[in-house]
Amino acid sequence: MTHKLNLKVFLENSKSITDAQIVPIFHSWIQGHALEEHALFDVADYSHVHHGPGVVLVSHEANLYLDHGDGRSGLLYQRKQPIAGVSGLGASIAVILKYLLSAAEKLEEATEGKAKSSKREFVLRFADRLNAPNTAETFAKVRGEVEGAFTPLLRAVTLEHVGDSGKLLEVRVKAKE
Repeated sequence: MTHKLNLKVFLENSKSITDAQIVPIFHSWIQGHALEEHALFDVADYSHVHHGPGVVLVSHEANLYLDHGDGRSGLLYQRKQPIAGVSGLGASIAVILKYLLSAAEKLEEATEGKAKSSKREFVLRFADRLNAPNTAETFAKVRGEVEGAFTPLLRAVTLEHVGDSGKLLEVRVKAKE
């Protein structure tokens, strides 16, 4: 299908942390090689953009954002390169989920609990309109693999397809419990 996936987990209290507080944390992650299997090399501050990408930690493999898109703050993992040794959409989502949750735990620790992720609601976007058009048919094709990737974490999930043909294919994943 595609390796260009975006996965976002929302912050429980987005008002408790500012973009300015995240910049030095992301710089320390570069210095300490904090994200496993990622060559981190830059931080960009887009906090001046309303409902924008916030602060971006750039690596060769992926970008990690303290994202404010759609007016809801969260940690967003944007995969840019295929994952070595991983094949299949469900397996790719599971690995990206692992990377995202690891980063979320590190961020929570670095902010002394202020940037706590909900881990009960996620947004998955397919950043490849050619191979994953935002249609009901594409959603039907990926539904089982998306559900399978999240079930070990959330046990039971509900999936919602956001069917706006002008946007990327988007699936909202929520824990049923």
